[in-house]
Amino acid sequence: MLTEALEVNTESIIFTKNETQRVKLLRALSINQWLKNILIFIPAIFATVAWSFDLLSQLALAFLGFSFIASAVYVHNDITDKKFDAQHPEKKKRSIASGEISIQNARILQFLLIAVGATLLFLISNKVFILGIAYLIINLLYSQVLKQIPLVDLIPIISGYFIRLLIGEDIAEAPLSIWILLMVGLLATYLVLMKRQGDVQLFTTTGVQHRKTVVFYSKMNLPVTTMILIHAITLVFAAYIHFVFSQYPEEFSNLPYLTIPLTYIAIFSYHRSAQKRIQKDPISTLLRNPLSLICVGISFILLVVTLYPALG
Repeated sequence: MLTEALEVNTESIIFTKNETQRVKLLRALSINQWLKNILIFIPAIFATVAWSFDLLSQLALAFLGFSFIASAVYVHNDITDKKFDAQHPEKKKRSIASGEISIQNARILQFLLIAVGATLLFLISNKVFILGIAYLIINLLYSQVLKQIPLVDLIPIISGYFIRLLIGEDIAEAPLSIWILLMVGLLATYLVLMKRQGDVQLFTTTGVQHRKTVVFYSKMNLPVTTMILIHAITLVFAAYIHFVFSQYPEEFSNLPYLTIPLTYIAIFSYHRSAQKRIQKDPISTLLRNPLSLICVGISFILLVVTLYPALG
């Protein structure tokens, strides 16, 4: 009976003719969060590896496979936090929190995402598969236990950014720069603390305690901490530009220095937007900030032109 029910529900999820239901299922995947998985491409880009169709296809496959695993984690978190999300001004609109998708269908969707994502990662290499499963296990532990422990709750989220880089490093066979690791670590810490700041604001204005750790974080001066992190990210980025690109030919070596003020403007502009949209998702805040997107885009082009002179 259980097997038959699973088959029926799985079929209804995949082959549903209800377009509205498909949209609800897609919303549950948090596809906008897949933007974070671009980090998988970073090691190959900044190590100036010899690009080939095989490398690009493996990176793309890893991006897709990891995105499915990440979506499974988002679905699991939404299932676990359904009661709390229903009280949140933004999260209550999510498919699971609002009741648009049943818990049973959400669990089936989660299983399918894990199965497909893990299979795709396994096709690349054993190490990539292990890293993907490690990400899944760490986040399941976070959802069930670790998110209740102040400061420790930051580690699983930050580690997710590093796992993305490690997957890209393994595929490209390109060692990661310590500067990139530092920048990503600081940026991840900043983004997590901004979310905690949103939890604190919600707690102080409405009394809704979305997380048990909110009392601890309410005693921290998070606005000052996040501003310190913004300047730390910029300083580390400036050091990376100086130590890496000062050795390039003179006609290219000056271009990367232009990215330092652009990076600061991008982060600071995002920070101002995030303060106004403190309850919003970081990715949606970024995508609604044209100035940050333009600065990041120009910086990326300048760095790529320097790293790959033939493109200039």
